[in-house]
Amino acid sequence: MKKPQKKQLKVVEDSMNKGGSKPAKQPHVPAQENDHREILNAPLPEKYKELYDLSPSGYFTLDKQGVILDLNLSAALLLGKDRSSLINQSFSANIAESHLDIFQVFFEKIFTTGVKTCCEVALKNDFKPFVFVHIDGTVLSKAEQCVLAIADITARHKAENELKVKQDIFELSLDLHCSTDGNGFFKIINPSWTRILGWTAEEIMTRHSTNLIHPDDRDSTLGVKRNLLQASGIVNFENRLLCKDGTHRWIEWNVVANTTEDTIVSVGRDITERKQVEDENRKLAMIANLTVNAVILTDSDGLIQWTNEGFDRLTGYDFNEVQGINVFNFLVRSGTSQEVILYIRSCFKNKKGCRIELLNFNKSGTAYWVDVEIVPMKDNDNLVTGFMLLEKDITEKKKTETALLNQNEDLNKRAEELTLSNEELERFAYVASHDLQEPLRMISSFMQLLIRNYEPLLDEKAREYVRYAVDGADRMKMLIMDLLEYSRVGLNKDLFQQTDLNELLQEMDVIFSGPGEGHRLILQYPAMPVIFANRSQVMQLFQNLLGNAIKYQAIDQPIVQISWEEQPQHYLFRVTDNGIGIAPKYFEKIFVLFQRLHVKEEYSGTGIGLAICKKIVELHGGTIWVESTEGEGSTFFFTIRKVA
Repeated sequence: MKKPQKKQLKVVEDSMNKGGSKPAKQPHVPAQENDHREILNAPLPEKYKELYDLSPSGYFTLDKQGVILDLNLSAALLLGKDRSSLINQSFSANIAESHLDIFQVFFEKIFTTGVKTCCEVALKNDFKPFVFVHIDGTVLSKAEQCVLAIADITARHKAENELKVKQDIFELSLDLHCSTDGNGFFKIINPSWTRILGWTAEEIMTRHSTNLIHPDDRDSTLGVKRNLLQASGIVNFENRLLCKDGTHRWIEWNVVANTTEDTIVSVGRDITERKQVEDENRKLAMIANLTVNAVILTDSDGLIQWTNEGFDRLTGYDFNEVQGINVFNFLVRSGTSQEVILYIRSCFKNKKGCRIELLNFNKSGTAYWVDVEIVPMKDNDNLVTGFMLLEKDITEKKKTETALLNQNEDLNKRAEELTLSNEELERFAYVASHDLQEPLRMISSFMQLLIRNYEPLLDEKAREYVRYAVDGADRMKMLIMDLLEYSRVGLNKDLFQQTDLNELLQEMDVIFSGPGEGHRLILQYPAMPVIFANRSQVMQLFQNLLGNAIKYQAIDQPIVQISWEEQPQHYLFRVTDNGIGIAPKYFEKIFVLFQRLHVKEEYSGTGIGLAICKKIVELHGGTIWVESTEGEGSTFFFTIRKVA
């Protein structure tokens, strides 16, 4: 066993020496001699193992099933894995899925032909994108194993792809691409030259570049070339090129010179249609979107050169009647103010645009209003060659503005009258309710005297009538007092001040939670805000809502919870009770004056309390509404504007 081992070491040493002189190539493995394959498959001496591991090429030894039997460190680095983790693993598991078929054909060919074979595939790597490699494969050990020598070609592959992309851009671009030498002869062109100009590639390549340039553009193009060779950077210019059919097309160029290689690189875009629009159809293009209005074209002196049908419809004049007339005569009338006349004259004189509204008259003498915009028209040298006037009929708009102005004046007048009327009504209600109390006091007093002095003389029926009269007088007094209170809401509108709701609710708590008739109210509320309001009115608002919660209680212990939140323009408050609740059909009715949901025998009151709440909230720039379920209590919502 020792003799064969020495023979193997000698052959391997020779092979490694040959491979070491050229690191980029794979070790030579004889393909025909079986004994040489057996020698290569023998263990390497320790002093050669370092050279094997540090070789710039990766080496894998695989069996016929593609299982990795051995590999060097470079091979493990190609996959970004630990070498020991790859032993006894399938080599194809490290190949990109899109290249598996390529590798399979290559691998089968190694064993079927016994001839050294190669392929190029992408390998997976744990620490970076795919690694593209070149693989040389050789059969070993009586066609039972093979060695793969792998070289990293990722950089080459990337360069080839980038070159291909550039080539594709060059070939597929819709623009003209070319390079010429310092003498003006073409070195390379792309297919767009044939597509745009009609010449074949051979016809263009055999011509001097100046032969394709329009005669009127040659001097300017050659001037650009001279400046380009003396300067640096990209130069932009336009010229016309000759087509095979004898026409010319406008091309916009971006050109740069490579003085080191005596080459000029150019990219050109076909702008023929754009030029036609700019040079031939510029005026018509401006008119196209304005045909519903009157359009007038003049020369630089303001003499009319063209009008559209909109001008005919608006003025009643056709073009033959106004041609050559100064347009100023159609803008200025006897009633035009001197200030407007001077303004229009200055616009024409200074070649500036302007916009103004004018009263005008058509051919039949009918007045109409127009919005006139005067636009200077300029040539390529930015010189004013004429004016375009756009006239829009705004007669109806003016009529509407006048009507709205009159309506606003009427509304303002009516608002003033309504304000005076409301103030008079409030004063009348106050005076009337105050004066009505005196006869009621007299009726009530005499009825009480009647009972006190003559009750023994009255029968039961008479006493009942007297009680009805006293009760009616008391209820009438209550109505008058509530009406008086309602009329007072709105007075003293200027008494708005910073109002601390914490202090106000503390007073309410003392009033409704202290000893007295009825049940003690439990009032719950968080820290409240300071609002700008009429303090007495806000106190009355809370007093009415809390009073209703006690009056319409469903259980022995009335509880009211107050909460609030800040909104952009208002404060929103919620007052929730545990009372008898309200049916949805009455949500609007309860805020109407004198509207009651219960007879006086069930619940006392006049039906004014919530109407007063509504009036107070509206005077504070807010709204009030209710949400409720019968038998489950009610929540009254109201808002108060932050700044009254």
